[in-house]
Amino acid sequence: MLASGGGQQVPILAAAGANVVSFDLSDAQLATDRMVAEREGLAIRFVRGDMADLSAFEDAGFDLIFHPASNVFVPDVCVVWRECFACCAPGGRCSPE
Repeated sequence: MLASGGGQQVPILAAAGANVVSFDLSDAQLATDRMVAEREGLAIRFVRGDMADLSAFEDAGFDLIFHPASNVFVPDVCVVWRECFACCAPGGRCSPE
């Protein structure tokens, strides 16, 4: 989950059985996801970082990159989408919603 949103989508995806990474620049957003994950017993990986630089992840390492509404927070959305597509596995999907 790119720009995770803080306790909303990430736990739902994890509860549905997905292997989820919560990635956000905000410690507060990550803390909210972490709190919900601990409360619900969900296995979620938490990574702090800027969505314009996804070098913390291997190329083609994700089947789905879910990216809810966070495009409005970046000066150049093309940089973010290039990073996303580089991290997306062949046949994977990048979804803004």
